[in-house]
Amino acid sequence: MKHDWPLYEVFVRGKRGLNHVHVGSLHAADDEMALHNARDLYTRRNEGVSIWVVKAADIVKKPLMAVIGGANFPATAAAMKAARVAVGQSASMVNIALGAVDKALVELKTTGRMAETQKGSLSREMSDKVEQVQELNARSRKYNLPRPSAPER
Repeated sequence: MKHDWPLYEVFVRGKRGLNHVHVGSLHAADDEMALHNARDLYTRRNEGVSIWVVKAADIVKKPLMAVIGGANFPATAAAMKAARVAVGQSASMVNIALGAVDKALVELKTTGRMAETQKGSLSREMSDKVEQVQELNARSRKYNLPRPSAPER
């Protein structure tokens, strides 16, 4: 007899743990049966204090960061929203930043200082503007990240 029961993923939080950890998978006819079978299979020796059972099909994989700006992923807010990406970075921007770091390290190694490199750093005014980007601050609040150092205006 073949059953086409859905696949469930099982997560257990241990007595000393703060997080639920994936411990395995099982097939069940419904949520109640999945929870009952998960308790029998994965907490026989009272290993956990909490158990979660989730249909595998209901688990959403969402990258928090992605490189944007390529042919397959344009560097637009709409593209990021459609892909459900929280933070995007442009490959060219990453290369620029890495180039600036490399230049600073070369100068530090050869002269013991970074006088020339500091000339290219952001002004205090621009730095404040970067920290006050409203959309970034909204994302920080949404994902309970620490507040930026500069207040919104």
